[in-house]
Amino acid sequence: MKFNFAEMSTKELRAYVLANRDDVEALEILFNRRTPDSEAIIYPSMFTEDGTPIEENKRIVEEAIAIAHPARPITLPSSFASLRLCVRHFLNQP
Repeated sequence: MKFNFAEMSTKELRAYVLANRDDVEALEILFNRRTPDSEAIIYPSMFTEDGTPIEENKRIVEEAIAIAHPARPITLPSSFASLRLCVRHFLNQP
């Protein structure tokens, strides 16, 4: 069955890509819907190169997330490894 990805909402397309990770066409369409770099807000790194947390930068990012997603409170993890798990969990939420 061939899906019409252009007619899917971003939420529907994200769910489809998560369930069909090998579908490159769907993934490319989802990537093309993202905010252009010229409009994106780039936040500072929350960790040094050796993985040490930078508390001030974590606070900045937590505040930005709280403003963007007030119904989804989040506390950022204290290590880079647990940050990856946190991001995966956050992205899989509706």
